[in-house]
Amino acid sequence: QAPDGRIWVGTELDGLYEYDPVGGQLCKSRLQGIPDDITSLLLDGDLLWITSRQGLLNVNTRSGRVKRYPGHDVDIYKLFRDSRDTILVGTTLGVLKYDSDKDAFDRISSFDGLFVDDIAEDAYGNIWLATFADGLIKSSPSFEVIYSWRQDSADSCAIPGNKVMCVLPDTRGYIWAAPHGCGLCRIGPDCGTVVMDHRDGLSNDIVYKILEDYAGRLWVATDMGITLIEPESGNIRRFNLSDGLIN
Repeated sequence: QAPDGRIWVGTELDGLYEYDPVGGQLCKSRLQGIPDDITSLLLDGDLLWITSRQGLLNVNTRSGRVKRYPGHDVDIYKLFRDSRDTILVGTTLGVLKYDSDKDAFDRISSFDGLFVDDIAEDAYGNIWLATFADGLIKSSPSFEVIYSWRQDSADSCAIPGNKVMCVLPDTRGYIWAAPHGCGLCRIGPDCGTVVMDHRDGLSNDIVYKILEDYAGRLWVATDMGITLIEPESGNIRRFNLSDGLIN
């Protein structure tokens, strides 16, 4: 969301849209040179960073100037800015870090070869990576790998799958992760893991995204609607087509 209240929306097949919450209008962006297959957006002042299967670019939302960053022709699925204002880019071959002095991206060698689905940061500045095949990874603020959670029947701290779609550190100190087809995993400060799935009230065991609102509630996007979790009370509510969802 921009400072003026506009909300930028990236779509998978139809490029970039702008939503005006005051007027309630959603329209195709007039910015030129924007790819149709957007995978991630990040607003940094007047610069809107955009990733797609065609690479990485930014566009100045005031002047309309577009700058592309060649040499990064791998699929990119995540843009993230940490608490130190470092922009990180999750790709199918690792993580890139933006160097504003050089206006260029450098690879982070400790993450080489990882297919990164999601990036998050906890209250201590640790960086968390949800990966396509290597589980959930916790690294230090200097990007040194601290621990990896993987599927392992002999490990009480293991997660039930290595393909992790998303990760969320919440305000209570827990880490929530979503191994594909396995529901949600909650990892506590002691690294112990609790699994929640459809038997516990989730709309579906395939989870795409988890968000925490200002009240500490978790909104979970699944393959069959949205689940609202209130961690303090344990209450769960499911939203589907009958509640007005489009799909």
